[in-house]
Amino acid sequence: MKKKRIASTFLDGFDSINFAKVASAIDVPPYFEILPRQKFRPWLEFLLFWRVLKAATSHEALLLFSSRGHLKPEIMACVFIGLWPKKFQPTILLYGEMYEPSSGLSNLIERLVIRLADRAISLYLVYSTEELDLFPTLWNIAPQKMRFLPFYIRKDRTKFNGKKRVIKDHVFAGGNSKRDYAPVIKAAEKLPEIKFIFGTKTLENKNDLLPNIRADWMKMDEYVALMNTARVVLVPLKTGNKRTTGLLTALEALSLEKVIVAPDALGIRDYILNGKSGIIVDGTPESYVKAIQWALDPENKVAVSKMCKEARRSTLEVFTLDNHSNKILNFFEQALKQRKSSSL
Repeated sequence: MKKKRIASTFLDGFDSINFAKVASAIDVPPYFEILPRQKFRPWLEFLLFWRVLKAATSHEALLLFSSRGHLKPEIMACVFIGLWPKKFQPTILLYGEMYEPSSGLSNLIERLVIRLADRAISLYLVYSTEELDLFPTLWNIAPQKMRFLPFYIRKDRTKFNGKKRVIKDHVFAGGNSKRDYAPVIKAAEKLPEIKFIFGTKTLENKNDLLPNIRADWMKMDEYVALMNTARVVLVPLKTGNKRTTGLLTALEALSLEKVIVAPDALGIRDYILNGKSGIIVDGTPESYVKAIQWALDPENKVAVSKMCKEARRSTLEVFTLDNHSNKILNFFEQALKQRKSSSL
């Protein structure tokens, strides 16, 4: 029986016409899509693992996500597929935020899993150009398997809530993973006249914040509204990360015509052009203070407006779902062509 073309757990891709024409969806239980990550449910992890294996028997190629679930069932499926005879293996592309090594026994287990899964994976699609060299070095992966896949933002996340915004004077920052709020808290302390709002769980037990700082985990509607009405959006990523994170927050802020301020963390320069579409700082409190003061200075109103408009323009032209999906299809063509030529 002739195999179907592509099966994928990239669910957003099916909203892109070209992708939907050639791909079929692997059903992903909603449990995996809820943020923050839900309590471990082994039967659902196994269910996704089984569905990936089933799809592998009836498709030429698979597109799988790197970081879904507690046990990473898509990666574990790659481990099993790698045990099959090569002629029965589909061509597999793995996309998403890749892995930062742990320590101790966990590191040994992770390396074994990656080594076994790698036998079935044709290409790794990463969200930053820096990872093209970093990921192979960290995990002993062949560099020729790496491809840069710019991240995307959906159109429905780029709207100004369908009405004229009332821009307020607060500075907003949000997110939990790989964030460093210490320097932005110190920056806020140096700017007591400015309201800072941090949408994060990581500061829930911090009781010594000054009155101009609000920090709590909020519902998504409120999170988006506070970003939408902020004067400045900070993306306080840790520097030295070995995996990308915070890109959706960055793209949302750019698309909403915000002055975005971020440290020079992994991947940031692939999405923000310093001084043109945003401000990249060195991550010290002083650098955040300087950027915020510049953005809020009335004398810089024209320059700020120009930066914000460029941020939205570049984001809506470059970092789109269609561009993202079309690149994936191009990578599939590369991988399938290479596999065909190597089998001759």
